[in-house]
Amino acid sequence: ARAARPFIVPQPAQTVTARSPLPRHAAMSLSLQDTYAPSNHCFGCGPANQQGLRIKSFPQGEECVAAWTPQPHHEAFTGMLNGGIIGALLDCHSNWTAAWRLM
Repeated sequence: ARAARPFIVPQPAQTVTARSPLPRHAAMSLSLQDTYAPSNHCFGCGPANQQGLRIKSFPQGEECVAAWTPQPHHEAFTGMLNGGIIGALLDCHSNWTAAWRLM
């Protein structure tokens, strides 16, 4: 079994990349969120929430990958990403990874 790669906590204006192990699946052109829940209003991952983070998770081989770039308004204070934002990133991407794994 492959070890899971850790979640990367970014400095401001860097891209967050989270990888979760998955069985082999074909690559998707649309994210899991856009494919299976396009009307979802979740703050973290809802495609229909214009004010949310709009996290996108993509199966790639044996992994599910999410990339997201924080903006200055996501900071708790200068140079530090807000803990609630970090929680939403982990929660949404982990749930979509688990859902995809069970499909």
